[in-house]
Amino acid sequence: MDNNLSASQRNIGESSNLAQVCLTYTYNYPDQKYKDYACILAVLAQAAIDSSKRTFSIDITNEIKRIRADIGIKDNKYPPFWQQIRKGFPTNRINFKLDSPMCRLYKMEFESYKPTTETIPTADFFKKFPLDLNRKTSRNVEELIQKFQLELLESRIDKDECTTDIESYLLLREDFDQLIDEIRRVALPSKYIGLFSWLLDRAFIMTPQMEQQTAGLKSKLNKNRAILLRVLYEVNPEALLKCFSKNL
Repeated sequence: MDNNLSASQRNIGESSNLAQVCLTYTYNYPDQKYKDYACILAVLAQAAIDSSKRTFSIDITNEIKRIRADIGIKDNKYPPFWQQIRKGFPTNRINFKLDSPMCRLYKMEFESYKPTTETIPTADFFKKFPLDLNRKTSRNVEELIQKFQLELLESRIDKDECTTDIESYLLLREDFDQLIDEIRRVALPSKYIGLFSWLLDRAFIMTPQMEQQTAGLKSKLNKNRAILLRVLYEVNPEALLKCFSKNL
């Protein structure tokens, strides 16, 4: 399943980007195959998304390669907006004569947006609860989460594959369930709110007291806050939601 998820991530991005190339060609060349391939690639992208939970009779990766070879990218080259998709893409592989809605949108210039109102700080929605667990137990829970975060990063096989969604991919690991069970074992349910509030504050630095301790704070929870939120929600979603107010 891990291998399928990794491959599907590449296929989703590849088929979607290639479909945009085919759509551009439909505005510049009369060949019907470009329209057909744009439709086929859209279906392949959906199949790639579903490939983690079902199998298909078609080899998605090889089908994408076949289409790529048949649309003549070497001669037709890539549309101008490809330089936005792939930073540093060689200019000699771009066909600036290609025209399409995406090409025109790429050429448009927009004025910089400056908000007229200030962003509401996340801390304004945060509700601080007293830590009703002893410090040792609380830090043990923190270390469990940090250790899991580190293992997630180290287990990534292809670090150069920029299309891999590491969080979605690695959260399926079996040791995630083991982490949840371990936290439930060491922390009493009646103490969850205080513990969760303490962990969130250490990760997001939301109270003045925690801001004052930032220099000496050894917590690494801020390295992957999404993982922390996912873990706390799995342990007890009601307790996590109580740490945030519904309105100001």
